[in-house]
Amino acid sequence: MKNRTATAKRSEMLLDQALGALPPQAAKLIGRDDELATVRAQVLAKDVRLLTVIGPGGVGKTRLAVAVAESLRGNPGFSDIRFADLAPLPEPTLVAAAIARAVGAPHAGDGSVLEATRNHLGARRILLVLDNFEHLLEAATDVGGLLATCSGLVVLATSREPLHLRWERTLPLRPLALPDPKHLPPLERLAAVPAVALFMERARAADPNFMLAAHNAEAVARRFRPRSSGVSICSMPVNRRCFGTRRFSWAAGHSKPRNRWRIRLERYAG
Repeated sequence: MKNRTATAKRSEMLLDQALGALPPQAAKLIGRDDELATVRAQVLAKDVRLLTVIGPGGVGKTRLAVAVAESLRGNPGFSDIRFADLAPLPEPTLVAAAIARAVGAPHAGDGSVLEATRNHLGARRILLVLDNFEHLLEAATDVGGLLATCSGLVVLATSREPLHLRWERTLPLRPLALPDPKHLPPLERLAAVPAVALFMERARAADPNFMLAAHNAEAVARRFRPRSSGVSICSMPVNRRCFGTRRFSWAAGHSKPRNRWRIRLERYAG
């Protein structure tokens, strides 16, 4: 029992560090213009109360949800926008308290956390982003209770599975488009392929001089390969010594270098 309580307190400390504020994003959203417009329009619609972005881990759910929330800052459709990353929570019973802290509800004391949150929200038009809900699905009923009593609350959730609430609309998020190594387009069009554009951004973050060129285009395209989850991995050879000085050693013709690190796109897609 003591261990469980200690775990819960550590989780609450992690959440309190930045609860409520949108997390800063190191990279811009790439290749998701259509999805951004769709989600934005959905959460602004008067008849939408809960939209869940669904997809495998690393497909970019968090990055899309944050981009949508960022795009709505100052929009008259919402009086406030709040964010809660639920990933650190070990059990569903902690979700209600996490939501309360995210929206700034006063401490409930001996009363119900959900009741305090309901009273705090009232009928205000608020967008609440609940990120990484998949391991806490039993707490979906708490979200449903808030939606039932807080007429202005709109929830944008990300999860690997639906929340199965009557208000819910879902948006399946698919992996970024990949290049076909057997039919490469011209360099300008290849660089515009979303997965390649994301890869180039990450590569240039490590080596500002890295360029997509005729001699390495095929090698870049071949670094992408599908996984059973549908998420792509892009790996490139990296000289470990050079990496320490933020320089990549690009071996375009070698598919299996002896020493290499992998840049995994899902880490940067969200």
